[in-house]
This record gives sequence, C-alpha cells and structure tokens, in this order.
Amino acid sequence: MSNEIFVIDVDGYIGNSTNKEIEYAKKTGKIIRYYSMGMDTKKSKYYSAM
Repeated sequence: MSNEIFVIDVDGYIGNSTNKEIEYAKKTGKIIRYYSMGMDTKKSKYYSAM
C-alpha cells in the first residue's frame, strides 16, 4: 500500500475513480499531491494536501 497519491488532471478534469482514490486517501490519512495544468496550459500548479 502506498503512503501517498499523486493526482494529475488534464484540463481541470478528475474522473470518478480518481475521486474515489482521493476520498480513500483522505480517510486513511495519506498525503495527496496534485499537479494541474488546468485550462491555461501556460500556468501549472503543484501542491500537496493531507
């Protein structure tokens, strides 16, 4: 089992199965890291949450 998850969205979209993984990670206290290009491909964001 992993200690954290890394979520990458495409154009701001996160699918149903990924949302379930995020919820499970939250419930079990895992680190959640996000990388988002969003709709503006010139700006990218990288952030972490627990």
